[in-house]
Amino acid sequence: MNPYLLASYAWREATTLHVTFEKVAEKSSKDQDHDKVILKGELSISMMELLKSLVSFEGNKKGKFLSLLLGTLFRTYLLQIPRGSQEHFNLSDCEHKYSYPSSTLHDIKTEDGVVISCRQWKCQQSLSKLRGSDEQRNPILLVNGYAVESYWLPTEPNDLVRTLIEEGHETWLLQSRLHVLNPSNTFTLEDVGRFDIPAAINKMLELLGPNVKVHVVAHCVGGLAIHIALMGGHVSASHIASLSCTNSSMFFKLNALSTVKMRLPLLPVSPSLSLSNSKFRYQC
Repeated sequence: MNPYLLASYAWREATTLHVTFEKVAEKSSKDQDHDKVILKGELSISMMELLKSLVSFEGNKKGKFLSLLLGTLFRTYLLQIPRGSQEHFNLSDCEHKYSYPSSTLHDIKTEDGVVISCRQWKCQQSLSKLRGSDEQRNPILLVNGYAVESYWLPTEPNDLVRTLIEEGHETWLLQSRLHVLNPSNTFTLEDVGRFDIPAAINKMLELLGPNVKVHVVAHCVGGLAIHIALMGGHVSASHIASLSCTNSSMFFKLNALSTVKMRLPLLPVSPSLSLSNSKFRYQC
């Protein structure tokens, strides 16, 4: 959704999904490319179906959930007010109540003087040995998106953090200056990639050793931030074992010219211009 257009696109973007279906016949690999059935289109939900979904919610707290959801949408896309800090949230009580693996919170001061944090879950290395592997696995740094505060879900039977720990990976969760628990401050997404991610990786290298390589899993604006960190030279690629980014896209605040260009039918008319690949290219 794009909050900077006063939610004029909110309904269309929240209820429309662009999909691609592929059906592969169970034959030899040589014939698979010829037997693929590819269907592309849009899936949308009507107002009536949406209301049915809201009515069909189950659980003791469904009214509170709907209230929080609608309040968040109103605050984000109409009032454009940032989320407040949850000062009374107690993580230790949550871990004890739901028998969640214990973690260590590291306070980290970035190069520009902002204090962020990074949560560390240590794994039992004996687990790898039980599975017949003596190799110590690389740690994983999780970088969350804008609307998701973290990857750990204590109230659910399983989540990504517990899965990674069970597989023998020490897991770190970055709580950047974007995180809701951190004090409000003026910053840009570039600051997260330029200062926060390098500071978190440096902390991991400090505690785990200078030669360690880190797997990075980033979502939404977290993916944009890690790209800024790597492509801007703020983090050396030699410290990265692998990089996985999901949904790394986000609407930015548009100026008047960009808004006009967005509404023009440029894609439908561009083939008629007959421009060669050398003349028609995207600028990054």
